[in-house]
Amino acid sequence: MESYIHYEFLLLIQSVYTGAALLLCYSCLLILRRLLPHSRLGVMAEDLIYWLFAGCFLSVRLYDKNQGILRLFLAAGLLFGAFAAKKLIEPVFISLTVKILEYPLKIVKILIKRLLFWAERCKISVCEFASRWGKCPFRKNFHTHANKNAKRSWQFGRVRQKETKKENRI
Repeated sequence: MESYIHYEFLLLIQSVYTGAALLLCYSCLLILRRLLPHSRLGVMAEDLIYWLFAGCFLSVRLYDKNQGILRLFLAAGLLFGAFAAKKLIEPVFISLTVKILEYPLKIVKILIKRLLFWAERCKISVCEFASRWGKCPFRKNFHTHANKNAKRSWQFGRVRQKETKKENRI
């Protein structure tokens, strides 16, 4: 009888650890969302995948450790572990992880921006070169920079003419 009580006590301790581990896995999703903003559809997909994983993990763990018998103290242990991790570990875990991952992510974003700049510049050069003989292969309504500037100056000139007409009326 005593060994059975020890076994159930160990199950309770394992359920507390499991609840804390599941909450920290969800915190990793929160960190990912903070560093890389997602659309609502992306957030919903992440949540769905997480909860499917968590449900399968808990079912397998329950079947493996307790022969598939659902005990209320295991559910209470899961909730207690998640609550304790939420109050004690999660704030520190999220802030430290975000601070650690923030700088490498900034470097990667800067590198991607520079690579995209050179790719866009190359497209513009090809389009300017191709516009001499026809249309740009990359864009439908492509105008060279000279054409854009000519249109802009024409628009600004029109605005200036309107302003001078108003001044003459006074």
